[in-house]
Amino acid sequence: MTRSIPARLGHVGIEVSDLAKARRFFGLILSRLGFRSVRTTSPRWIGFRRGGTTLWLTQSWPPRVHRRAARVPKTDEEDPISDHLAFQVRSAREVVALQRMLERQGLHPIYPVEWQASQGGLWYVSTAWTDADGVVLEVYATPRRSSRARRSPKPVGAS
Repeated sequence: MTRSIPARLGHVGIEVSDLAKARRFFGLILSRLGFRSVRTTSPRWIGFRRGGTTLWLTQSWPPRVHRRAARVPKTDEEDPISDHLAFQVRSAREVVALQRMLERQGLHPIYPVEWQASQGGLWYVSTAWTDADGVVLEVYATPRRSSRARRSPKPVGAS
């Protein structure tokens, strides 16, 4: 029998083609999710930390970032967006509030707040944004279904 070694996600590193654009995009979203900027000694790196997790962005040099822009599936039958970072918040209201706050600052999601029935009496409510390199940041919550919500496709107040 093999023993497992306890671990947690310490950091995520992402190469970007334009560090200044990435700083604005990631900073706008991550600051609203409780992440703080991390001081670095290199102009090619920026970091955002919350608790024990850090997101590092680095300027790709030589330029080798070749992601395609994020493509939203046209139907539920298509594959979902697979390469993304997903941040869980406490409630659907927080998902909606974040989308509205960011839209007021000119950052529009690649899809509006979306509700999906999920396993175990939960809803999956999410929205997402993409940066200039096609990196997708999703924000989601998994609220419990109410008896009223079970009778309708979306919980009351869903957009």
